[in-house]
Amino acid sequence: MNLSLPEDSLLVRDMFQRLFATESTAERVRAAEPTGFDAALWRELIAIDAPFLRLSEEAGGSGMGLFDACLMMEEAGRKLAPVPLAEAVAALRLLGELGGTVAQDWIDKVRDGETILVLALRQAVAGEAQLCPGAAVTSGIVSFDGKAVVIEVPTSPVEAPHTLGGAALGLYVPGAGERHVIASGEQAANAWAAAVEEWKLLMASALVGLSQQALVMASEYAAEREAFGQPIGAYQGIGHPLADDVINADGGRLLLWQTLRAVADQHAEAGAMISQVFWWVNRT
Repeated sequence: MNLSLPEDSLLVRDMFQRLFATESTAERVRAAEPTGFDAALWRELIAIDAPFLRLSEEAGGSGMGLFDACLMMEEAGRKLAPVPLAEAVAALRLLGELGGTVAQDWIDKVRDGETILVLALRQAVAGEAQLCPGAAVTSGIVSFDGKAVVIEVPTSPVEAPHTLGGAALGLYVPGAGERHVIASGEQAANAWAAAVEEWKLLMASALVGLSQQALVMASEYAAEREAFGQPIGAYQGIGHPLADDVINADGGRLLLWQTLRAVADQHAEAGAMISQVFWWVNRT
């Protein structure tokens, strides 16, 4: 079994590894609290077209495969990048798939480095609030109301409840903003549902990166901190739980890759596997 990355994918991983190591330092992440948004980092990502990587070439994107996009998100998660990248990637790809003048106008707007689009993860019901990642800093929220995919532009600041994780969470109230209809019908419903599943995979990748980095930091600390004359990592109470964590984190990455393969092959169980891997990496 060959688990090494293809050469093209290595280049993608290495590029984003360097970018996030430089532009998403611990100091920058802390400075972005409590909301969880770094405007300068967002502009850097726009400059290299990162949010457009899954957008089709016909719509002005890179048409990157899902696997490479997940490698990008793994590096973002490793450094806790304080930007709504997964949400923007999924939202922009959805607009590119549905097409139309309104969708293309919004895609072009995002290129200014100030406009941010995110994806509502639950079907919108007028007046029924839902938490939406990135909504606290968004310019528009791509949602599905049961009939049409729309972009809703908030007419007043979105409430941003304080959370430990940041993620620019906002309380999105459907129907309270200015609506721009993108598409309606069964195709729109299916495209939105697929975008939500893609968001799960992108976020699962970020959580894999987070888990891997947490293990690096924990193992370094366990090798440096001493108690009773030896590193605390030498004690079973530390070493054994860390070993379990390594298995869980590595297993999450392998399950993610298996799921991506199943999606590419249109396997009958691919949909169930997406939810399974999302649950596993969240737990880990």
